[in-house]
Amino acid sequence: MDNTLDPKTLKPSLADARKWAEAVAASDLLPFSFQYGGHSSAELLPDWKVSRTNRTKAGVTTRELTWRDPATRLECVLEMQTFAKFAAVEWVMRFRNTGKKDTPLIENIRPLDVEWAPDKDQSWHKDETLLRRSCGSQQKPTDFLYQVDPLPPGSTIAMAAGGGRPSNDWLPFFNLQTGKTGVVIGIGWSGQWAAEFARPADATIRIRAGQELTRLTLHPGEEIRTPLIALLFWQGNDVVEAQNLWRRWYRAHNLPRVGGKPQPAVTQIQVFGREKDISYVQKFLDAGIHADLCWRDAGGSRADVWFQAGDGPFNEPGMIWLNSGTWEVRLAISLRRLQGGCRTRRPRLAPAQAYPERLQRVNDMFTGRCA
Repeated sequence: MDNTLDPKTLKPSLADARKWAEAVAASDLLPFSFQYGGHSSAELLPDWKVSRTNRTKAGVTTRELTWRDPATRLECVLEMQTFAKFAAVEWVMRFRNTGKKDTPLIENIRPLDVEWAPDKDQSWHKDETLLRRSCGSQQKPTDFLYQVDPLPPGSTIAMAAGGGRPSNDWLPFFNLQTGKTGVVIGIGWSGQWAAEFARPADATIRIRAGQELTRLTLHPGEEIRTPLIALLFWQGNDVVEAQNLWRRWYRAHNLPRVGGKPQPAVTQIQVFGREKDISYVQKFLDAGIHADLCWRDAGGSRADVWFQAGDGPFNEPGMIWLNSGTWEVRLAISLRRLQGGCRTRRPRLAPAQAYPERLQRVNDMFTGRCA
């Protein structure tokens, strides 16, 4: 087993994307890595029992591989999908403790850990090795800035999400071009991810990505999942076409659908988390901006935050939300009140354990009680 993608024998075509997935399904190639009890997955998995399932529906083939440690009964599950019309592969991993004792330490989980070995016949000798990526959004002039960075021998490009927000510092999408071959990479994760593109020499680029930090033990019956990883292989000189190929795949297989049709675009606004900040939504309405969703920030003092903050060690201004723990949505407000009407309605959001910064339907933000 190895972690090498080699376009000399595996060029990024539709047929070869499936062939690559078949190599993973046969355990000839492992696109991930982790450490368990101080040992690497490359050492451990050849000795673990593995089971495989395979099913195809609506042009999507799903392969599931489950490795089980005979000693601790930890299960490592890889669920991978390939697509009839696209040279794309996506997968997610799960770790499950089916034993009766706590597991040894699980750490450094990288659901993506591969070496990209481009074909020198495809202009590799011209050092046309470029990483395309985009900045995230921090309310700066550089928000979503598109960057093209060279990756010469001996260099490494590393990046991570900022503050636990997946698109705060960088967008979790990349396009690695090596001459006339390339791969678009996406990380599906709503928290702190990290990615690294390391090229120690001419021959290969090591690509690693996943949750930035993992170091944990699973109690009996507990299960975790990793970020989802998606790869789309492409060939040629047209980078724009490669990006559009990704968009067509995403639209066909990832975009949520309502009544069988793609989910239409939605608009979002953001206000702070204090009760008095609800009035700012009226300013958007007065400006003719009618949003579908509103992000209510969690920051503020204990008296201002809109959720039950609870007790805890964090009492600095703006940091009360760190004590939130379990919180409940108690109020729901109809936007009709701000539009001239008044209707009392019951909360549509059930109590939940969640991160207190939350995206809500605007119609569910405000209290139905009239002033």
